[in-house]
Amino acid sequence: GSTDPDKDYLEKIRPEKIRLQLKYVRERSFWADIKIIFLTLKTIIFK
Repeated sequence: GSTDPDKDYLEKIRPEKIRLQLKYVRERSFWADIKIIFLTLKTIIFK
């Protein structure tokens, strides 16, 4: 574990979330959304 979870979030998780959000905005399309939905359903069903 971490001694400072807030610091870990700000330094590790948040930058990756922002990177993925920007990638989605730049590359969004109908088929990309369908792929996200499919992968989400697959993850839920075969958990």
